[in-house]
Amino acid sequence: MKYKIILILLIGSVLWSCSTPLPEVRGVKKTDDAIYESNLRIYAKRIYVWINRMPGANRKDRLHVTGELDFFDDTHYNLKTIKIKEIKILQKDEIIYQFSPLTEVKYVGEKKEILFSTVKGLLLSARMDTGKKIKLKIHLFDGENDMFFLIPDVKINEVL
Repeated sequence: MKYKIILILLIGSVLWSCSTPLPEVRGVKKTDDAIYESNLRIYAKRIYVWINRMPGANRKDRLHVTGELDFFDDTHYNLKTIKIKEIKILQKDEIIYQFSPLTEVKYVGEKKEILFSTVKGLLLSARMDTGKKIKLKIHLFDGENDMFFLIPDVKINEVL
């Protein structure tokens, strides 16, 4: 519950306190073609990536990543133990960031939802071209198996 409040406050403070438009939401349309990664059905529901460039004393620009993944019941993997180990942010197939996200898990019917976020944001790297899209490579683990889920073409938004 504590993490959910922190996540809501973080997102709310950035989105509602700025005079710029809301960041682009990257949603993946649900179709009959399920997304399979190592035989695991995953749906990337919402992905937000933005740079906080709001003015303030002793403040540095930070990159924030939040999102939601849905996992659908599968007999090969233990749905209850699947977790996000780490997330890598890539640009031009080079790893720019690697972090362990703050996560919150919910179960809805036979579906598991994992919400994830950076904790305070990541200090902006000079290696990142903020005008170009990034890829998120999400490392998943179910207690026995390592799996990787790639989300390509994620736009970086800026909050001024």
